[in-house]
Amino acid sequence: MLKGHLFLLHADLADVAYDAIVLPTDSTFSVREEWKKLGVDTSKPTRFDEQHFGRTGRTWWVDVTDGGRSDADALVEHLAACLDDVAATLNTRLARVAVPVLGVGGGGLDDESGSVQGRLLDVLVKAAEHHVLDILLTTIDERRFQALQDARLGDPTRWFPGFAQSGRPDEPTLSLAQTLGTRARKGELSLFLGAGVSVGAGLPDWRTLVARIVAAAKLPDTITPQSFGELSLLDQAELLQRRDPKFASAVVDQVKTVKRPGLSHLLLAALRVQQSATTNYDDLYERAVSSADHRIRLAVLPYERRTDGRPWLLKMHGDVQHPDDIVLTRSQFAAYDARHRPAGALFQSMLLTSHLLVIGASLTDDNVLRLVHQVRDYLRPTAGTANFGTVLSLHPDPARSALWQDELDWISVDREGDDPGRVLEIFLDAVAMHAWSASTSVLDERFDNQLTIDERDLAQRVREIASEVERQTGHAWQGLKGALRL
Repeated sequence: MLKGHLFLLHADLADVAYDAIVLPTDSTFSVREEWKKLGVDTSKPTRFDEQHFGRTGRTWWVDVTDGGRSDADALVEHLAACLDDVAATLNTRLARVAVPVLGVGGGGLDDESGSVQGRLLDVLVKAAEHHVLDILLTTIDERRFQALQDARLGDPTRWFPGFAQSGRPDEPTLSLAQTLGTRARKGELSLFLGAGVSVGAGLPDWRTLVARIVAAAKLPDTITPQSFGELSLLDQAELLQRRDPKFASAVVDQVKTVKRPGLSHLLLAALRVQQSATTNYDDLYERAVSSADHRIRLAVLPYERRTDGRPWLLKMHGDVQHPDDIVLTRSQFAAYDARHRPAGALFQSMLLTSHLLVIGASLTDDNVLRLVHQVRDYLRPTAGTANFGTVLSLHPDPARSALWQDELDWISVDREGDDPGRVLEIFLDAVAMHAWSASTSVLDERFDNQLTIDERDLAQRVREIASEVERQTGHAWQGLKGALRL
């Protein structure tokens, strides 16, 4: 059984859903503006002066100083005691606790970021495992996120103890996480997101969504719940649409109730893939991608053209911002090829030119299946033995796995004693770790004390060269500047 886990998120803390949040302050209980913007209760907790931490609502405040002076020992001591209190107060297994990178920035320990972050990771992972908490360590600083991932890459089995390095080809392993993460880093991976990803964020699945709308629609007495339930989901939607032209709007209203991306969305966004597709209507993945840097916005196809090199997302069944375009009913599915043929062609190009990672989808959609079958038949004479995708499935599906054994690697994350959705989230955290393995954090001197003495000397020389490269304006230097993220 998996223990509590320490997740790393490259995101804005405002976009992270949590049961509790731990925020930094000092001995005078001075609260920075960035924390006030989160809308948390900023009143001083009782016994704060005595304990160096305290709670107001769902927010725990921790003194990261020693009498107002920056001090790493005090930070670690106060944080450990604070997390003990969080666990005792919540008294809930696997409660989610959001934490920014404490002690740096306003905490005064920015110049010691490397060693401080190492100690911070250590106290957080111990608390996660001991108290069975899921701790979400969050930062929008790209170099800081890279440095945190660097610290985990040195010993993945310590940070992911519930996963074997290798194993059966149908189970998630650290070796598979490394393969998928490396593909993402090299630009060889694309994503296909199904409804299961958004269920983790709090959205209803399709069956539940239709049931809610049926309850509000009040079908005539001649149509019993039993007879309605005997219809396929597509035919249920067809009947509801014919009875009420506002059915699509009702679906949109349900989808719009959730505005925060789920943990899986944030972890998938950290893979930084250039091309992705989804049959979901919501905009949660788009929100997750822009969370770390609000200047980044996915090009959402077919509602805009992607001509500027941005990563793009293909909405195959419509979008909440365009309710008239949503594919819901039997007749809409039947007419899909005629109306959305370019979308199908673009999805097939993903299959032909990249490794497709399928998450939260069981591959039962007839239109998606038709497109995949066409690519399979097209490739069969010449493609050899390389599969063109990996499916991360919540539950074992031996028949479907056998059906696609020559084209898709079917991985079940179901394991005894664990919630499959959570196993998937932890596995995606491991994939994201490897997606950031080509780190440029050595260009940032804040993390020098994460390096050996010889490595620091080399890092300093590299930074001097990088500084010269950054000043170059000629075309010949632009590729190197991009690789160094200057």
